[in-house]
Amino acid sequence: MWRTFNLFRILLLAGFLFVFLICKAQVDSNKMMLHYDSIVIRDVFIEGNHKTKNYIFEKELFYMKNQKIAVKDTNYYDTLIQNQLFNTGLFLTVKSKIKINELLQGNFNIQVKERWYFFPLPYIKFIDRNLSTFLIENKADLTRLNYGIKFSYYNLSGRNDKLFLWIVTGYNNMIATRYQIPFIHKKSNLGLSFEFKYSNQKELNLQTINNQQYFYRTTTNAVNYISQNYMITLFKRQAFFSNHTFSLQCSFNQISDSALAINPSYFPNKALKYAYGELQHQYSYNRLNYSVFPENGYLLKLNSSVRIAESVLPLLQFQFQSTWAIQPHRNTIYTLQTWAKLKALANDAYFTQGLIGYNDNQPRGLEYYVVDGLRGFTVKNTFYVHMFGLKMKPMVHQKKLKHIPFKLYGHVFSDFGYANNDVLFSRNTLNNKFLYTAGAGIDILSIYDFLLNIDYSFNQLGKNGVYLRFSIGF
Repeated sequence: MWRTFNLFRILLLAGFLFVFLICKAQVDSNKMMLHYDSIVIRDVFIEGNHKTKNYIFEKELFYMKNQKIAVKDTNYYDTLIQNQLFNTGLFLTVKSKIKINELLQGNFNIQVKERWYFFPLPYIKFIDRNLSTFLIENKADLTRLNYGIKFSYYNLSGRNDKLFLWIVTGYNNMIATRYQIPFIHKKSNLGLSFEFKYSNQKELNLQTINNQQYFYRTTTNAVNYISQNYMITLFKRQAFFSNHTFSLQCSFNQISDSALAINPSYFPNKALKYAYGELQHQYSYNRLNYSVFPENGYLLKLNSSVRIAESVLPLLQFQFQSTWAIQPHRNTIYTLQTWAKLKALANDAYFTQGLIGYNDNQPRGLEYYVVDGLRGFTVKNTFYVHMFGLKMKPMVHQKKLKHIPFKLYGHVFSDFGYANNDVLFSRNTLNNKFLYTAGAGIDILSIYDFLLNIDYSFNQLGKNGVYLRFSIGF
């Protein structure tokens, strides 16, 4: 019994000694952490990338192995890498954490959940510029729909490459394909894209009358416009946040005789056909935390292009675009979006006059209108408040998708802009005038870059109404 008691005391003392040594090691480690202000990243561990190649992650890492970083900045780098990986569009969720040992060495641990990458989907899309125009102005006329099949294969080979194929009929006919790879090989910072598109249209926007597009269509539904486009693009990852894009496009366009009779100045030189080559360059610097719906950061884009055609002066175009996002308080976001464009040596052909309202530069509240010109700008101010979030179970159980998250934001906004046109058209009153709109609405955000905007807007023409916008990442 005495021996048993001695053995118990020995084990008890050994246990106390073990706990003491562990605590001392932790205290010493904390002292070292306080004494030293930097660590060295020794390794990177990635989990969940069943298809995506490891080097795609390395392209997004701000620091590589054996790089020294400040201890106080580890949380900043964790967040930064999560944002970078999420903006690739490859993952449903991204988690990252730097784990530091007592030797002041860090291991970077990344956990991801990959998206679905293959989408063989039916293609149904209205031909109008936006959803509000289709629903309200054209009263949801189903004959104004294009339909067909769209094959989208993201991350085709695990290298973040994309393959698209569209086969479309209905109101218009189109066949198009595009392949894009961001990096030619794992040690390169160069990427390539190839694109081909053929389309014909029964209805053609021939003129702008009363600040709205005038569409021409024959009673026999004959084709009024044919277009073929070929494009090759070179991407260069200049630095961690900056990219250069160089594109060469060849385009062949033709309108019908009856369309030419209505607007002889549709193409330059009052021609029936218009073929041109265009060289484009874009520089972008992206520090947004989430490109689809940013909460903080900024984005800058500079575009320039030169279009060359036979017997026509070259068309020079310069464009600037920016997005700024900050969080003034918890659950609030303020964004400022600016856009400006200048066309030089332009001719008076209608084909080259489009400016405001043809892309995402539309001031909210002027969705039914377009403004043509050679130079102009728009500014959009929006203040968001996060109202609530919820999670819903999918109707069909999926391993990758146990729940679908939704976020609801309320917002108020004010937009303004200006478009200058040297060739004044008496039928359009928004040229050479200050444009302004305001309103409020809600935004619904979910996975796969799903974003639905519902706005109630006012404009300077005294018009108001509800406007819808919708986008999704496939």
